[in-house]
Amino acid sequence: MYEWRCLAIVDGTDVDDGLSPILSETGTTLPVGLTPADGRPRMFTATGIEILESGPEGLRTALDVPSGMEFHVLLTDCRLILYCAKYDKGSTWIGLGAAGVVFALGATAVSAARAAHRRKGKLLAGHVRYQWVSWVLAKRKGGRGTGQMIRLAVSRPDDLGGSPFVIQFSPNKMHDCAEIAADIVQRISKFRLGFDQEFTAKELADFQSLTTIERFWIPHDNSDWGECELPSSWPVPTLTPAAPLP
Repeated sequence: MYEWRCLAIVDGTDVDDGLSPILSETGTTLPVGLTPADGRPRMFTATGIEILESGPEGLRTALDVPSGMEFHVLLTDCRLILYCAKYDKGSTWIGLGAAGVVFALGATAVSAARAAHRRKGKLLAGHVRYQWVSWVLAKRKGGRGTGQMIRLAVSRPDDLGGSPFVIQFSPNKMHDCAEIAADIVQRISKFRLGFDQEFTAKELADFQSLTTIERFWIPHDNSDWGECELPSSWPVPTLTPAAPLP
């Protein structure tokens, strides 16, 4: 069974963007394919990407990503996208290859062949769909723009332990993590209000309130995380691969 780990190596054969982004067609501005639901994305760069999961002694590494890698981050109207074109293509250090996270998600042989003609190259990429996010957190280690960190906690199915994945990254110094975190919460809330059909009265009121959040609260001494729990979330779906890994 394929369990989502956020990042995967995607190439021109991938045509299903349910669990991972797909490449854009040749001649487009961005290397990742966008849909009308993405709207007009906000873009910035980030380092310090970590994919974590809860363990008996706290958070532990779920996917090993070298600390010096710079990613582009897109905040769209329906998901957060991470991608990096400058990864080590000849290595399995990222835990992809034989570890089991590189699949053509639901593609038939015909559609995959057609896609390969339109989409060239490879990317290390991943996305977090907004319906999966249960918490958003932000923290500064020092002053504004110094040692900033943002975390997204992502719900997992109960049959996989139920403990959340955590995607952590450090936005570049041109941006304030408190403002970015607020933007993420706003986007999630607006998306969920249009995406979901059923809420309790409290969930509806809470999501509506979060659509107007302008700034994330972070302790003045930067000693702890500022945090926002989303009123509800959906677990990341699992997928059984159609073919064995090479």
